[in-house]
Amino acid sequence: MKKKVLLLMTSHYSIYKEILENLERMGYEVDYRDIKEFKYKSFTQRAYNFFRKTFLRDKKYKDYLRKKTIEQDLIETFGKDYFDYTLIIRPDIYNPETVHFLKKISKKVVAYQWDGFSRFYNPPDLIEAFDTFAVFDKKDYYENRDKHKNLILAHNFYFDIIDCPNKKTIDVIYIGAKERDRVEVLNHLANIFDNQGIKSELYLFTADKVKCHPTIKVSEKILPYRKVLEKSSSSKCVIDLKHHLHDGLSLRFFESLYFNQKIITDNQSVKHMDFYHPNNILIVSDWYSLSYIELEKFLNKPFVDISEDIKNKYSFESWFNRLIQ
Repeated sequence: MKKKVLLLMTSHYSIYKEILENLERMGYEVDYRDIKEFKYKSFTQRAYNFFRKTFLRDKKYKDYLRKKTIEQDLIETFGKDYFDYTLIIRPDIYNPETVHFLKKISKKVVAYQWDGFSRFYNPPDLIEAFDTFAVFDKKDYYENRDKHKNLILAHNFYFDIIDCPNKKTIDVIYIGAKERDRVEVLNHLANIFDNQGIKSELYLFTADKVKCHPTIKVSEKILPYRKVLEKSSSSKCVIDLKHHLHDGLSLRFFESLYFNQKIITDNQSVKHMDFYHPNNILIVSDWYSLSYIELEKFLNKPFVDISEDIKNKYSFESWFNRLIQ
């Protein structure tokens, strides 16, 4: 009989589809519940929140309603089910009561904090409610491990459900959402690529009006994650722009590891990883000081193969097994 997994996460970027597919390939039976954007049930509920926020200075009541709605939905949907494991990604959108309910219908409830604590706050009682609470930022782990014995460090991962292309047709690629300073950095890089004839594809997702180099493809519509992988895997090198609120390694590092790609990044923490090699990973301290000569030298260095033993450590299967052990 197959073991059962309950997957709880938003459908943002549609990455849940790859997680589902990987879990099913591993032999699990999976139920998935999309955590949708909160909507008030009535005008009265909206008006009451306005009253609390305006006159009682209570800015947390809407968050309370949001989390309570999620709790009630899960109780109504899965109250009669039982799972071997429940995996929650982005646990900050739940309350401890929801986790306690899930522990009644699951042998083990595990959380993965996709972003750093400085970006999405997790109260101590919420962290403690889980059997295992995994973080991907070393700073978050070392600062909190003594306070929370259920805390573990688990880096991001790659999905091995996409075949690696036999031929890479692009020199450099970037696919990502707009964040602080990213437009300026991408414009700088696009100028270098365009002036020096480096074949690049740069995709920026934003609803804002931004002034970009003509080679940068700007869109309000975010590509599905499978499309991102298909496009990204066709490039020899990937650009990674670190989020200013955490030092955790993005999925790009592990996708590049799987697809045998080089990566250019401003995330200094990658130099401490066992798959780091200067031929494959260029760490930039200042994007605006990156010259064509330095870029060309890096791109022309021979790619160094990383051992399969090291690569296998960062597969989705290894990641999930670490969370449920």
